[in-house]
Amino acid sequence: VDKGVSYNPSYAEKQFRKIIKPCREVLRQARDALAARAYTMTHRARNKLTKLVAHDEAAGSPDDDAAGLIKAAEEAVAFAEEMEKKKDAAEDDDDEVTDAFIKAAHDAKLAVDAVGLAMRRRMKHELEAAEDQLHKA
Repeated sequence: VDKGVSYNPSYAEKQFRKIIKPCREVLRQARDALAARAYTMTHRARNKLTKLVAHDEAAGSPDDDAAGLIKAAEEAVAFAEEMEKKKDAAEDDDDEVTDAFIKAAHDAKLAVDAVGLAMRRRMKHELEAAEDQLHKA
C-alpha cells in the first residue's frame, strides 16, 4: 500500500535528517578506509622506488626517459610522505588534509609505476639489441 508523499515541510525535514546521519557515517568509514589504503600506497611506492633507483644505478644510470621520471617520482613520493605527516598531525575530521593525502599517495603510486614502465621499455630495447647482435654473430 502506497502511503503517498507528504509535502509537509517539517515531516520532510524530519525524514531527511534521519537519512543524513547514516550517510555521514558511511562516508566517514569510506574516507578512513581510503586513508588507510593511502598509507599502504605511500609505503609501497617508497619501497618500489628505492628498488627501481638501485636497478637504475646498477645499469649505469643511463640518460633516458626513466631518468626524468625517477626525479618526478622522488618528488611525488616525498610529497606523499609529507602529506602523511600532516595527516598524522591533523585532527581525524580534517577532510581537506585527508583528501590531499589520499590524492598525493595516488599520484606517488602512478609516478612510481611510470618509472617501472620506462625501465621495462629500456630493458626490452636492450634485450632486442642483444638479440640482434646474437643473430649477426
